[in-house]
Amino acid sequence: MAVNDSNKSSSQVSTYQSISFDMDIASRVIAKMVFNCLALEKGQEFVLNPRFDPIRNWIYTGEGKNDFVSIIETDNIMNKRFGSLYPDRSHYIFITQINHELVGLIGFYGSTFSYSVKLADLDPGEVLLYDMCGLVCDWKNRKEYTLIEYVVQLSQNYNF
Repeated sequence: MAVNDSNKSSSQVSTYQSISFDMDIASRVIAKMVFNCLALEKGQEFVLNPRFDPIRNWIYTGEGKNDFVSIIETDNIMNKRFGSLYPDRSHYIFITQINHELVGLIGFYGSTFSYSVKLADLDPGEVLLYDMCGLVCDWKNRKEYTLIEYVVQLSQNYNF
């Protein structure tokens, strides 16, 4: 009869990690995503208008102050009112006119990380965009919609 003679020992593993995050670079990426959505919706000729030179140059070079991208607080009224309309943890980009600015709203993972992007200043009374446009990405279900397609789908699901 053999006797199993074994030593048992245990140790605790520790790990230390750090991450650095450059908000200037992240803001330029966020602005580029919104600007690309505008180009997709309105076309190349539209976004080549000189009014977009300031944001286009800032995205490209990073020079100057970030006067374009702002964090939207999670308790923002838009997030409270519309957050439940998006697919769970989805991503979205909406572009619209607010007062005298053309603005993009972008959110990741529901409205966990949301930003406002000022695309261009407008003259008083000027209408550059007659309707809201954008994209909704329901990554969990592997579906992507234009804003209009998503609104149509919502209306069919809720029988408005």
